[in-house]
Amino acid sequence: MSPRRRAVSIQLRLIGVGIDRCRRNGGCGFPPCGLHAVGKPTFHIGPRLDILVVGEAPGPSGWWLSGKAFYERENSGHLKLSPTGRNLNVCLRILRTSLEKVCFVEAIKCRPDRELKWSPGARVRQNCTRFLKEQVFALRPRLILPLGAKASESCLDITGLRRKAAFSEIAGAPLRWASPWAECVVLPLYHPSPANCGRWPINKKILRAFVRSNIWAS
Repeated sequence: MSPRRRAVSIQLRLIGVGIDRCRRNGGCGFPPCGLHAVGKPTFHIGPRLDILVVGEAPGPSGWWLSGKAFYERENSGHLKLSPTGRNLNVCLRILRTSLEKVCFVEAIKCRPDRELKWSPGARVRQNCTRFLKEQVFALRPRLILPLGAKASESCLDITGLRRKAAFSEIAGAPLRWASPWAECVVLPLYHPSPANCGRWPINKKILRAFVRSNIWAS
């Protein structure tokens, strides 16, 4: 691990302490917070610190159980890449990278203990935005890929690029952010879940156009 990656990992762990404190204290005042969330993963850091994927929220059978972003644990105990992870890797290959190499955090840091079908509201999302901002500023990426409407909304909030528009109007539109460390591009993508009404393949077209544009050089 490079010295910078090691230093960033330490920063992210310290931010995770704050996230756990919020979880323990019920910081958002709503069921997603709670002791069930304490100690659950808050980040994945790959060798490519320049690319950050931002998910929406923890899933009921995702990395909270497997310990590895976009992986699920089989009955045998082995880990397997989830269908969402496979779809995301198809997209990342266009950028000549993969899930194992990039960084990953989520916009919302908690989920209810037992409720399987759950969508985070504005109250929960806004409470978690401060932690997302700390993570982004620790990583200092050059390209941020938020997955879906809620992750995009949080990323636009922390970068000051907020747009009053439907997600369909900002999906695939590269937004330049003059961050404190360098110019960074925020590129909202459709969530790669197979349950997302078959929209995730649009990301391939978005990313190919993005690579051709030379807005951001990998």
